[in-house]
Amino acid sequence: MAHSHNGTAQLTCPACNYGSFTRNNYFTGKLLVERDFTDETRFHMEKLRHHEQLLHGWGVVCGLKVKPHPNEACRDRFVCVEPGSAVDCCGHDIIVSEEQCVDITRFPEIKALKSSNDKAPHKLQICVRFRECPTEDIPVLYDDCGCDDTKCAPNRILESYEIGVMVDSPDETEPFHTPKLQWENSIGVAHAARAVLHDASHRLYVLTADDPATVYQISTDNHATVTSRTLPAKVVAQAVSNDGKHLYVVVEPTAPATLRQLHVLDTTQTGMPDFNTDPLDLPNSSGSDVTLAVAPDGRLLALVSSTGDVLRWPADLDTNATPVAPEVVKNIGAGLAGFTLSGDGKLAFALGPGNQIQSLDLSAATVNPIAVLPAGAKPSSMALVSSTAPDMLAVTDQTNLFLHLIALTPTASLVGSVTLDHPPVGLVAAPGGHWAYVLEKDTDSFVQSVSLDGLVQHLAVAPGEAFKVGNDSRQIVITGSGTRLYIPFVDDVTQPAAGGVAIIEISEASCPEILWRHLDGCPHCDVPDCVVLATIENYHLGDRIEEQTDPPADPAQDATDKIARIDNRKGRRLLPSTQVLTELVECLLEHGAGGAGTQGLPGAPGAKGDKGDKGDKGDSVVGPAGPKGDPGPGLEEGLTRIEALSWTHNREQIAATGNPNSFAVEVTLLTGAKIPGLVIGFTADVQVSKTIDPDHVFQVLVDHSNADDAQRGLACRCAIRGRTVPVKLNLDAQGKIVVNAAGHIDTASEAPAGDARGVAFLLDRQLFPIAGEILAGKVNDLWILLRGDFVLDSKGKAVDAEFARSELPTGDRPNGSLFGVQGGLFESWFTVKAQG
Repeated sequence: MAHSHNGTAQLTCPACNYGSFTRNNYFTGKLLVERDFTDETRFHMEKLRHHEQLLHGWGVVCGLKVKPHPNEACRDRFVCVEPGSAVDCCGHDIIVSEEQCVDITRFPEIKALKSSNDKAPHKLQICVRFRECPTEDIPVLYDDCGCDDTKCAPNRILESYEIGVMVDSPDETEPFHTPKLQWENSIGVAHAARAVLHDASHRLYVLTADDPATVYQISTDNHATVTSRTLPAKVVAQAVSNDGKHLYVVVEPTAPATLRQLHVLDTTQTGMPDFNTDPLDLPNSSGSDVTLAVAPDGRLLALVSSTGDVLRWPADLDTNATPVAPEVVKNIGAGLAGFTLSGDGKLAFALGPGNQIQSLDLSAATVNPIAVLPAGAKPSSMALVSSTAPDMLAVTDQTNLFLHLIALTPTASLVGSVTLDHPPVGLVAAPGGHWAYVLEKDTDSFVQSVSLDGLVQHLAVAPGEAFKVGNDSRQIVITGSGTRLYIPFVDDVTQPAAGGVAIIEISEASCPEILWRHLDGCPHCDVPDCVVLATIENYHLGDRIEEQTDPPADPAQDATDKIARIDNRKGRRLLPSTQVLTELVECLLEHGAGGAGTQGLPGAPGAKGDKGDKGDKGDSVVGPAGPKGDPGPGLEEGLTRIEALSWTHNREQIAATGNPNSFAVEVTLLTGAKIPGLVIGFTADVQVSKTIDPDHVFQVLVDHSNADDAQRGLACRCAIRGRTVPVKLNLDAQGKIVVNAAGHIDTASEAPAGDARGVAFLLDRQLFPIAGEILAGKVNDLWILLRGDFVLDSKGKAVDAEFARSELPTGDRPNGSLFGVQGGLFESWFTVKAQG
């Protein structure tokens, strides 16, 4: 029995409250009256609702798809709901057993729009409510309160439903779990206004708001000041070179000069002196804001905002004490703000004019305006969002308090927007592109996190709670690991010791807190809600309601054609069954949910082209042999390779340190402690701390098959837990790694975080019991993996890691060739024998 909003007045909406559960106590001779039977029914009903509400939650279980009426002539009034099941917030089961079409113009909410002659666009949400319907009236044979023998009462209560509509209801925020921010410590630099970080060298450069300004070089290992220098004037912009050896600082002119000046500071020297003979003038920069950016090839670029000139210095800026003046790549228009490069350095982006973003191709010197922001938007700052997916831009609007996420490929489009609590002054995107952290300032300064993942999935996203930071914060910097923010704050410039750099620790792994949030109480609602089934955006009275197309229809054309479209995903809260959740988990286990994998195989050959015209016969002249050609595409000379190991591949190895045939090296740590480990040595330094970790890149696998697996013919290997550290190895006079008589690396000591010739996978018995089993010879064999695609050398190239023919040095190349291919998977294994 189906009911719509205009159904019988007998429909009732039970309240959600339930009290203590009290069962009937039956015994022989008990007098049973109506109250006893009613209490019996209520006990079981409320027990079931309690179970549904607290153990399952609420939402759409299955079905209940909203679709247009099959008759096109009825689509300006009717929508249809397919059969399905849902549970409301009170725990009521809502069952729609057959398709129902409803006239939305008969709902009071739509009638109100019609009566006010409303022509504005609205958001409609089709929903379903639980309803109880008294039915089967029968005579009342006896009534305690009267003698009327004609009175009737319903014999049954039908559990039914009602289709409803909501107009312009607020979006329900998706339960994304925001990162936890904690202000642990501060760096004591008075009036700190700007900062730039070089992760690889563990250096943070902090510049003050004073005139003249001071720049401090800070170690990020202990946050101590390494050196400092006073500049000739106030700072306008700053950047650090890719190798961390030079700091670029633009300062205001000192009289009588009028142009901004670029200082290239040598960060390797005490006091950070100027590298160039004289400061370098920025052409046409008088009184202008300037923004710096360093391209992947190491060349410095600048945007002079007042003129719109994009400047690019020559490649010898860091090596020539008297470099030539910068070239003007392109004038992209005066009055622009912000300057950001794409991940590959081929494009530069600037904000303005109006709601536009200018995209500059640095090779072709052509400009492509991006006009996807709302008409009234005034972009003020931006950050590049990099992940395994194509680059995107996160853009803030200081005037309208928005963060917008923009996709750049295949064509620019607005992915989504979030309203912020305070005016934004800067932002950064976390590595991997999951979160953005927005620095905001009005009377006080705050940081808010925004889920970029949620925007990509087109969910209703709200920013995290505003986290208060230091007064007058002007810039925000994030580490390469995404676990820490540095936020310089000026505070009160009249106070000589005020200000500093806030060190904000980030924890994005807040998922375990979901299990504990229920300490705050159980889910609760006072009255049953209307469970949203579908959302219809931009609805005008009289619009024809249609399904969404694939690809999505043009909203502007739909508005012209007076069409509003049904979105069955937006606003719909899912309550998947255990079976669906099981299938989802099995799918994740089968296919995984990791990041980018290795490059796939080449695609199939294209269709054969048309046969070309026959050419003229050439002269039968054979010329002399030409010079030897360059290496073919993909082959490179001089790649870093794996040179030596602490074990022999596919041989029996002793499970003890100190034995020449042992696979384990006693690694001396910086603390003086010694822990056994598996060691891999390379032909040149690699970025160990930045690119090698024990969870994804350097893995040690052990057999984890049980008796049932063995009986079924399965061999199961699991990666063990551990940690990796950079290590120093003994080298001979030719720079080769020293090995023992068995050909093993047998000596290694931990190196400071950064680049090194070797990496050790530590087998720490204190942290992981499996390490003790391995070192005791209780594990039959070990399988070693190193994913060379992700291991970069000091030049930024992937290690040639393929263990072709089980030969060292490694390399995917013909035997004896000097050329190879970046990346590849290194695999090796050996059996383990306990020391006798």
